[in-house]
Amino acid sequence: MKDDNQALKILLVVAVSAVLLWVFLARDNSDIGICRFAFGGLVKGNISAQGSIDWDRLKALDADVGAYFSKLPNEKEKASYKAAFIKSFANGFKNSGGNLGEFADWRVESEAGAKITVVATDYRGKTLLFSLLKQGGRRIIAIQWK
Repeated sequence: MKDDNQALKILLVVAVSAVLLWVFLARDNSDIGICRFAFGGLVKGNISAQGSIDWDRLKALDADVGAYFSKLPNEKEKASYKAAFIKSFANGFKNSGGNLGEFADWRVESEAGAKITVVATDYRGKTLLFSLLKQGGRRIIAIQWK
């Protein structure tokens, strides 16, 4: 009985480890993958998108989000602002009739040396650009229509 319990525990640990490894490998960690993940989180209102954004530098759809964010006095207000921004972004996307599935042809548009990559995607005849800063990790610093 004791050996059966031990074998079951080992099997459970191996199964959980395999699932975690699969999840890690399944996520696309390329520049395009990071932008797709973050944008998908933003339009769905998923707070997990916040980790892919450089909040102090962010410019989103002609608004200098980073300038406002960096002036917030403490971490509590910054966390509240991130949550409100993501919720507002998702609501705006939904209210405009946006459809995440229509964003197509995700590609690297340009690279400015080793520091910034611009990722592009097409949507209803327009191109949306994501500037990804690759310094101290990879974070989005701009989301703009071309």
